[in-house]
Amino acid sequence: VFFFLMIRRPPISTPFPSTTLFRSMETILKNTRLQYDAAVILGDLVYWPGRVRFGFVNREIYESAGQMPVFTVIGNHDTDNKNDSGDYFREYFGPDHYWWRFGAVVFIAINNIEPDRWESELKWLDKTFREQTGEGDKIFLMMHKPPSATAGFYGMTVENSEQLLDTIPEKANVTILASHFHGYMEYDFHGIPVFVTGEAGAPSKNIPPSYGYLSVECTPANCILNHVNLGYISTGDLYVEKFILIYFYYCWPVLSLLAGFGIIY
Repeated sequence: VFFFLMIRRPPISTPFPSTTLFRSMETILKNTRLQYDAAVILGDLVYWPGRVRFGFVNREIYESAGQMPVFTVIGNHDTDNKNDSGDYFREYFGPDHYWWRFGAVVFIAINNIEPDRWESELKWLDKTFREQTGEGDKIFLMMHKPPSATAGFYGMTVENSEQLLDTIPEKANVTILASHFHGYMEYDFHGIPVFVTGEAGAPSKNIPPSYGYLSVECTPANCILNHVNLGYISTGDLYVEKFILIYFYYCWPVLSLLAGFGIIY
């Protein structure tokens, strides 16, 4: 038996509110690292990508999780808005798609964020289904944006959702684990159960605002999913020094130059 939790990283956006909410994910990791064997963060590790920000997040995850392995899924905030590139994400967190097996349980993570990679991603997923899964397997498909059967839903486009559905074998026993939405929901997508867990993000769409995660308890035959609602989490101090590290790292050379010429003092 092994346990892991599915949580969504709060994106680091506006300074102080998100720095506070940034602590919620760390609080969850610190409080659960002795109870669980692994964690999966379903995307949006930062608000916008950059080596300094990803390096900071990487270090914070390591410090918070201790010896507990942490897997990541790429989110829309982890890509460059100009060219939808996830290169920085892959540089710091490795491949954006992967799979692993535990007995008859198979976990598959995909990248459903970068448009230019979507066609090749579907081919990789189809190959993974054909070569790595079989009859009797319980498959958990992990992604950032949840699939949608109707236009206007807060997730994948209907077209991409239908393409994903066509790639999943008809008789496969699949459950989708996703995020993106800043709250928790469960729904059915053409007969496929979908669990959306975004309660470590910000701002919370739960009423009243609350934090939480999806606990996954697995045996080699199956997994049991439990939604854990933590209510409000006290996130402690604002960590001003880390705010400065993230937002003003690239400013120090400029500030030093201006100080040297006496423009600022």
